[in-house]
Amino acid sequence: MKRYTLTKIALLATGLAVAIGSISTTAFAATGAANQPEVDSGYSFLVPTQVTEQDIRSVVDDQYQAETGIPADISHRLIQLTLDQPELRIASTEWDESTGKLLLYSAADAQTATESLRGYGLDGWVDYAPAARSADELNAIIRDLIGTTGELATGQQVALVIPTADASGIELVLDEEQAGDAQRGGGTFPDLSDVGLSVDISYGPMPDASARDMNGSVQKFSGAYMQNGLLSCTTGWRMTQQSTNEPIMGTAHHCGAGKSDSGVSSTLYPNWFYSSSTANGWSMGTWSGGVYPGGATYGDAAVWTGSGLSNFVPGILIGGNTGSTVTVNAIKGAITSSVGGFMCYSGNRSGTVCNNYIEDTNVSACYGNGLPCYNGLVLTQQQTNVPAAGSGDSGGPAYATYEGRIYAMGVISGVVNYNQTCTGDPGRDCSTRVLYSPINEFFGAGYGLNYIP
Repeated sequence: MKRYTLTKIALLATGLAVAIGSISTTAFAATGAANQPEVDSGYSFLVPTQVTEQDIRSVVDDQYQAETGIPADISHRLIQLTLDQPELRIASTEWDESTGKLLLYSAADAQTATESLRGYGLDGWVDYAPAARSADELNAIIRDLIGTTGELATGQQVALVIPTADASGIELVLDEEQAGDAQRGGGTFPDLSDVGLSVDISYGPMPDASARDMNGSVQKFSGAYMQNGLLSCTTGWRMTQQSTNEPIMGTAHHCGAGKSDSGVSSTLYPNWFYSSSTANGWSMGTWSGGVYPGGATYGDAAVWTGSGLSNFVPGILIGGNTGSTVTVNAIKGAITSSVGGFMCYSGNRSGTVCNNYIEDTNVSACYGNGLPCYNGLVLTQQQTNVPAAGSGDSGGPAYATYEGRIYAMGVISGVVNYNQTCTGDPGRDCSTRVLYSPINEFFGAGYGLNYIP
């Protein structure tokens, strides 16, 4: 079946001249720094961190909550199962509102999957559902189909690839400027007969490549403004490289690999700073590339390293888009991204926006402008049509809450069907439909999330 819809996609890194403006500089009261963490023996992907900070709150205000129906410990067990047992060939998870349980789509046989769920204490919370293939197998097919930049053998350009929950098929969104002849019967659709899964084709415009300006002298937090002299983004999650016990920041790959509007590559400016000034020395570390072996950029996930991360602690800025309108809340763990769930974003230029419904997982997006196509993204829709993110929010936290406490879900990547109506700073590319890269991308590459017990 061939469908014709309109889709606009934009990156959320923004040019520096646009990012610096009316955002106020506010010193945040802090009294201590993070101690050297140790790996939590309970979950391999969580790193407990003791922080001396009177102003870090445990429970977030009601308006900034997106409560999950699954207890945090159950979510942690599910993430650990995914990391420990790749043989389950998991495709995705989906919230089943009728049963109050998660569906785990797995390409393993029912008995094997059910026994694994029982072994991790997930029976009663998670039910098995059959999948055609795993997410990794699906993404390998997609990478073979669309290549590095998303240009098909027919010359048509891919914008998005949206899979079914069971990984049996995909919707391939192509550049709308190439749709006219094909829609009138005079063009050529790509031959997808040998792809090995069902494919629907739709069309949409290609991507349009394009704060909280805090005091970083004592402590640095997730959700703040950062820049490298060319582009600006939002600080991601405080994490630890498990093999070396070194601090890193996990955020969006395209922030470090993108280009300015004039075509200058961000890779020429690898050193990033926490605030609009480079003179104050508030280093946010050095962009160190993607999280995958050999530098392969399968997901929009990358790490920043360096001494500037020593006072970057597991606290997240929650509230408006200026330093005077935020509180700092403790990060308590991580939650897997499941279709049917709700979550929040906290970008430095939009502020915190919740009530975002997870529509699809394992989405691939091709942003253009010299960037690779990214796999494994999550697509959300804000339920009251409030713009949830926009330019400058890239790399910022995506999270959900359980009992009012914050759990990491990923980092902001891009927007779909954008316009210039924005929450927070005006005059940017913003949307109610947002893409983020899930936190599991980092866990699978040997990085642990720092959290406050």
